[in-house]
Amino acid sequence: MEDLSGATPLEVPIADCDKDNIIKFNADYTAKETVNTKCDASDIDNTVTWSLSADGKKITVTENGTDVAVSDIEVLDNDRFVESFDTSVGRGRFTFVH
Repeated sequence: MEDLSGATPLEVPIADCDKDNIIKFNADYTAKETVNTKCDASDIDNTVTWSLSADGKKITVTENGTDVAVSDIEVLDNDRFVESFDTSVGRGRFTFVH
């Protein structure tokens, strides 16, 4: 995995209405995002598909047949899933907990 210890953290705010969303990755390679607090009246729960690379180091999320995210897997165990990814302003990281 890439060493990000010397990277400058990006301060990207997450809207308060997104902080309580729940994303559940299922064994059937679907993932469902449950929107608890709507940011916009049109916000809806969303289901996507996901896949792991053959070496288990990357995850790809697909929505309506289009790859919408490809991330490097830093940690994947029973308690945490940590992914890192490139953005237009640098490298980002998400941590999901069980």
